[in-house]
Amino acid sequence: MRPISLLPNISKWFERIVHERIMKWRERKGIYIDEQSPGRRLQTKILSLCEDLRLTTAACNRPALVIFVDFLSAFDKLWYP
Repeated sequence: MRPISLLPNISKWFERIVHERIMKWRERKGIYIDEQSPGRRLQTKILSLCEDLRLTTAACNRPALVIFVDFLSAFDKLWYP
C-alpha cells in the first residue's frame, strides 16, 4: 500500500493564506486604483457601471434609468426539442 500524500492539500491551504494576506496588504496600502475590479472583494462590473453612470448623470444634472436583465436564468427555462 502506498501512503497518502497530504502535500496538495497543504499547498492549497498555504496558497489561500498567502493570497488573503497579499490582498489585505494591497487594500491597506491603496495599491488598487478605483476603476480596478477584478480580484477585489465586493467589486463587480455592475458596481463600477453604476458608479460611472451616477457620476456622469450628476455632472450633466440629468436623471438616468438602468434596467438589469438576467439572461443566464432565462436560458434554463427555454424548451429545446
